[in-house]
Amino acid sequence: QSTAQLEDRQARASEAVGLDMRAHVAAMRLTVELAENVFTRSVVWQARGFKKRLHDLLHQEDQTIRSPGFFISALPEMKIELQMASRDDAGENTAFGPSLPLPGSCSVGVWAPAGLRACF
Repeated sequence: QSTAQLEDRQARASEAVGLDMRAHVAAMRLTVELAENVFTRSVVWQARGFKKRLHDLLHQEDQTIRSPGFFISALPEMKIELQMASRDDAGENTAFGPSLPLPGSCSVGVWAPAGLRACF
């Protein structure tokens, strides 16, 4: 084999090792995040610059603010979602008539893996 072929084969092998190492490092980081949060029972989400973000949000179609991902009690990653009530999205409730968005009303959701059971 020529030197160029050997160098090419070595470069491909090094690239494969690098990809494998990055995957292992990502898995290790996730494991560390889970382990560090085994005893975490609450989360505080500080939405910095909320007044400006809310003002901008009310002029957009998607009126949702999402938290960064977080871990509680070594469970998989979750996120909190805050969605403002929108007059355009007010639906009809056949039993009680139309729902009316009230100033300051919103929905709060927690995104979690399928099958996770939570009590509030």
